[in-house]
Amino acid sequence: TVALPFLKKNRNDMMLNDGDEFDGSAVEHFASPSSFLLPPVADPSLYCRTNLKIAYHEDNNQTLKFDKGTTTLAFCFKGGILAAVDSRSTQGSYIASQEVEKINEITPYMLATIAGGAADCQYWQRNLAVQCRMYELRNRHRISIRAASKLIANTCNYYKAYDLSLGMMMMGYDNGEPTLYYVDDEGSRVCVWRPFVR
Repeated sequence: TVALPFLKKNRNDMMLNDGDEFDGSAVEHFASPSSFLLPPVADPSLYCRTNLKIAYHEDNNQTLKFDKGTTTLAFCFKGGILAAVDSRSTQGSYIASQEVEKINEITPYMLATIAGGAADCQYWQRNLAVQCRMYELRNRHRISIRAASKLIANTCNYYKAYDLSLGMMMMGYDNGEPTLYYVDDEGSRVCVWRPFVR
């Protein structure tokens, strides 16, 4: 048996009661880098269910307000494709990180921006990367941006009852021409730019 004194249960000095404000004083008990910071509430799962009622497109009168917003911009021009994103990750009004990469490689010739919940975006982009690689192994040629956007749109449409929080702009080159699609968590897929057939 290993004694872990920093994981003591029921530390009354570290709990928040209803109506208490979190002032960060609980953090003082964990000065050691090898210790874990425990949630400053008696029952974390009950606290989350009570105060973090999240619903898609509506304010559920939750205690903590989630201010959402990511800026992503992508467009095609004569010289190629340009994508620009912010790098901030927020949790309500709290800035969790200023260094988030919101343009990710799906394949060596395809990129996608992310907007929405970090967990959903990262998971489904990894899932899309696997689907694209499987397509390439089965068919012995690379998947087009158009087909890849259809894969993720179909996936999002299938899971839309699960309230995913996901939006992405997919870009790359199909047959040497710049291509850009927008896909969201409801399964919508919009061709922003695809070269005209000559």
